[in-house]
Amino acid sequence: MNSEAYRSARETILQAIESSNEVAQNLRIKDGAFFSEIPAEAQRRFVHVEREITRLRQPNLTVAFVGGFSAGKSSLVNAFLGRYLLPESTEVTTAVPTFIRSTNEREFARLSYLSKAEVDGLEDLYRQSFAEKFKDDELANMPTRDLIDRIKPLTVEGKGKKLLEYFESFLTERKLREIPDRGISKDCSLADLAVHIRDEKEAMFLDRVEVFVNDSGIPEDVQLVDLPGISVPNPRHERLTYRFVTQDAHALIFVLRSTQLFNQDELEILERIRSGESAIAEKTFWVLNRWDALSEQQQAETLVSFQDRMREYNIPDSYVMVKTNALHGLLSQLALRGDEPSDPKLVTHAREYEKSLAHRYGGNHKTALKESEISNLQREVIAYLNNRIRETTLRSAVDNSQQNLIQPLLHHLSSRKRSDEQLVQGALANEQMAEVRAKTEERYMGRKAELVQCFKLLRDNVAVSRGQQFADEEDRIANQLHEEISHGKSTDAYEVYKSIIADNRLRTFPYYFEIEMKVVDGLNSVLKSEFQKLVRQHVSEALEKLTSAIRDELEKLTSDVNFDAKVDDALGRVLSGSREMVLNKVDGIVEQKAGQLDSLLVYKPKGFFAFFGGGNEIIDGLEGAARMFAAELKDVRQEIKPEHMEEKTNKIRETLSKHYMQHVETFGEDVRNSVWPIVINEMHELESQLLEELSRDYRTLLEKSVKADVDVEYGSRRGSLEARSKRFRQSIEHLQEASEQMQQALANSRASANVVVAES
Repeated sequence: MNSEAYRSARETILQAIESSNEVAQNLRIKDGAFFSEIPAEAQRRFVHVEREITRLRQPNLTVAFVGGFSAGKSSLVNAFLGRYLLPESTEVTTAVPTFIRSTNEREFARLSYLSKAEVDGLEDLYRQSFAEKFKDDELANMPTRDLIDRIKPLTVEGKGKKLLEYFESFLTERKLREIPDRGISKDCSLADLAVHIRDEKEAMFLDRVEVFVNDSGIPEDVQLVDLPGISVPNPRHERLTYRFVTQDAHALIFVLRSTQLFNQDELEILERIRSGESAIAEKTFWVLNRWDALSEQQQAETLVSFQDRMREYNIPDSYVMVKTNALHGLLSQLALRGDEPSDPKLVTHAREYEKSLAHRYGGNHKTALKESEISNLQREVIAYLNNRIRETTLRSAVDNSQQNLIQPLLHHLSSRKRSDEQLVQGALANEQMAEVRAKTEERYMGRKAELVQCFKLLRDNVAVSRGQQFADEEDRIANQLHEEISHGKSTDAYEVYKSIIADNRLRTFPYYFEIEMKVVDGLNSVLKSEFQKLVRQHVSEALEKLTSAIRDELEKLTSDVNFDAKVDDALGRVLSGSREMVLNKVDGIVEQKAGQLDSLLVYKPKGFFAFFGGGNEIIDGLEGAARMFAAELKDVRQEIKPEHMEEKTNKIRETLSKHYMQHVETFGEDVRNSVWPIVINEMHELESQLLEELSRDYRTLLEKSVKADVDVEYGSRRGSLEARSKRFRQSIEHLQEASEQMQQALANSRASANVVVAES
């Protein structure tokens, strides 16, 4: 597959994946309830699609060279390119991520430096590394001086020693450097590149190096990345290496020293390959460097050891493995072209190569190049770049987007769409009927409970506050009567005498006991009149409050049924008929109790009381008053004067003050004890009648009203479901179309690759 076919397919697949991801994002925003139903594990897998989008947006394919320190990664890159481009590094501290790209313009290198925030972040990464290495979380936030003092004794045996040295160097250099808020880049010639990379203080603050070269022999859309050694004491670069292994690299070239296969750091990388996506193992080249440094027996043993390790870590048998001496491969190419090494270190290596050329390669540079297998490696890698890596990248993007987003989303969308359609077509109607019944019952029982509670509160109020107010008013009436008895004309015997004879001009004197009875009758009239007004007033107030409160409750009831006249009239009739009935009943109680008081005070001969085993102190006292001046009152010749009646008046007032007021108190208590139970009983009766009315027309009309509201709600819900079903249908069609586009683009790219293979 050539770069043009790959570019076309990549853009089509990227657009389809982005479009599918946009469908998911729109669903998250517009249909959050549906999105929340998707299992958390499935949602977490959606994130993988973001990774594929990031990869496809990068037009360059990345081939990353990874391995342990001093495994020969840079030498292998140089041999692969056929030129001495990257300087060798004998110190781990000088390792910098280096990106190599093709260009048709001038060759140069770009150095990108860390920003202030990134430098601060690097310090945090150091601290985290210390905390992890020494298993002490406090180290992450400890003051710098304390941190170093705590760590230094722990590094005596070598553990973390290099990391601490580099950290101290970093702190020193950071103080001396002017670090900009934003990262900067500067360009330099390829000749000056080695100087910058080998300058430890410079490299410490480099984020990356980008090298642009001519005639690289690699496709224009491919970049090679020489990653820092795994043991590099720069945690930022260490994390970068792991990120390329697990995410960013389209292909990995894992460089191993034949003389020391898989140290602890390299095994950690191998574990990342095994535990990551299967595509990581598929995209990895295995290079055994310095192979010729081993004897034949050592080579055989090393090969068996390598194969065993591959099986142990479940690396597929289809892996590609190359045995080489990268440095000799480079030097043989330079020699064949007649290029003289200029780098001091390379010059030294060239002398050693020349010394071994005769006995190892028969003095032939072509033999040295052939035995280094660099040419084979170039063909394998270029073929892999042009075919498998492009196809793998596209296929991985398509497969991951299908497995992690499109297919799960299609499944959940289709399932929910079917459920919504079934709900709209049948289950929703049954649910709607059940909702009407449930809401009707809830509203009915709620209104009933409110009405019952209202009556209870009113009855409690009557039983407590009204009874007390009534008693307070009784004291006022008693005081009024007491004042009348003590000083009023109605208890003045002379004034009563004058009124009696004034009523009948033929009479000249009153009958026996008539003055006394008229006094009592006058007091009783006042008592009955005042009590009747009192009872009517308080009962009316209680009924008014009752009526007002109940009307408020009935207002709620009638509003529930849209003020239907049938319910309004029925409840109104029950309420209006209650008031007069109660007032009539309490009037009767007052009359009844007053009648009992009248009968008690009607004059009877003494023998009458003796017959019942007792007497009447009021009658006895008034009878005594009646005997006073009785004979003189019957004597027509006797002139009656006020002073003649003073003794009688005193006797009457004394008797009434002493005994009559006791009966007044009893009378009031009897009325009070009789009136309020009637009111309360009537309230019970009214409550019962209203509740009975509720169970009739109100309940039927309430269900009708609730049904209208539920119809609106379910109509909206039905419309919402239908609208969502339409959105889901469109989303399904969109995802299916995107899936077809990706598959077609992948098929076209494969067809193009087959044509290229056939032509070659």
